[in-house]
Amino acid sequence: MTTPPPFHPPLALHVVWHPAFTAGRDLAHALYRHLSRDVHQPRFRGLGIPVFFRSLPGPGSRDLPLPVPVDGAEHTAVVVLVDDELVVDERWEAYLLSLLEATADGHHRLFPVALSEYAYELHPRLAALNFIRLQDLPSEERAPRLLGSLTHELCRLLLAWPRGGEAPAPGVPAPVTLFISHAKQDAAHLAEGVRDYLRRHTALGSFLDTNDIPPGMDFGAVINESLSRAVVLAIQSDAYASREWCRREVLIAKRRGCPLVVVNAMTAGELRSFPYLGNTPTLCADLATEAGITAAIELALYETLKWLYLARHLESLTGALEPAGLLWNAAELLSVLDLPHREGLVVYPDPPLGEAERALLQEVLPGLRLVTPTLLPWVAP
Repeated sequence: MTTPPPFHPPLALHVVWHPAFTAGRDLAHALYRHLSRDVHQPRFRGLGIPVFFRSLPGPGSRDLPLPVPVDGAEHTAVVVLVDDELVVDERWEAYLLSLLEATADGHHRLFPVALSEYAYELHPRLAALNFIRLQDLPSEERAPRLLGSLTHELCRLLLAWPRGGEAPAPGVPAPVTLFISHAKQDAAHLAEGVRDYLRRHTALGSFLDTNDIPPGMDFGAVINESLSRAVVLAIQSDAYASREWCRREVLIAKRRGCPLVVVNAMTAGELRSFPYLGNTPTLCADLATEAGITAAIELALYETLKWLYLARHLESLTGALEPAGLLWNAAELLSVLDLPHREGLVVYPDPPLGEAERALLQEVLPGLRLVTPTLLPWVAP
């Protein structure tokens, strides 16, 4: 028997902070809960992105942590929490410069985080980087802002490197684009509010058909093209399910496997719900408020990172098995409809479907074997 190759995840995160910075541990654990899993909610399946800590001195070193093995993943992100302790401790300068060198090839990225007004007093090569700026925020707002900013930047890192070993997109990685799907009859003001907030307060792109379809262009063709490279935020108002183009946008997104989140903005109700809005994360939020818009954006970014990471993760797990299909979300009738084969192994993320859902899919397509990564050892040949 041959020894299997070492696990090589598509993305790994290392959090670096000075051991005297007591708040650094809390921020590091917040990143772990957000990107990997929450140990206090064992039934909730997180993204599963490997997250490692670098703070305490490593074996054989009195002062500095272990080096970061950037080549242990296809893409490695190193988050450096820069506070006063890190700035004044000269022993750390060479360590940080080594991280900068190790992440300079484009596959990996160093993300310095400013947590002090003196954070930029590092070595000039480090100070020249664009920091995630948290130094002026109250302590209770720092973790949410860090999670949101970093989630977007990790999405951009993965988007810049297409699957299959292709070269990265040239120039600055493109931002995530939020496609705002809505019914103009009762949700135009909410969609415009989300668009305006994105432009004023974030680095994300937006697509709103009233503004982003040039005169004379084919409406359907632009919608189709825009959906292929965006995360869809569906504003489920009372009129949403009754609008043909709203239903089309959801179907196109689902059949293409695009990330999709739903914000429930109904006030009275609807005569007939649109069934294909199911099997998606749904949020109850008031999009007339900044808090509601922020919550919707955070959910959309989380689903985008999940989509980007799991697509690559499942490919790496199943490469030798030649599965009939890979799904980045829980299997459903619509997602298996476009599989290239009607029989064989189909892998989707944990947790496994309930028995009733699985039996229904097997009834429609009995030749499919629907499994999650945790079940692969029991079904793989």
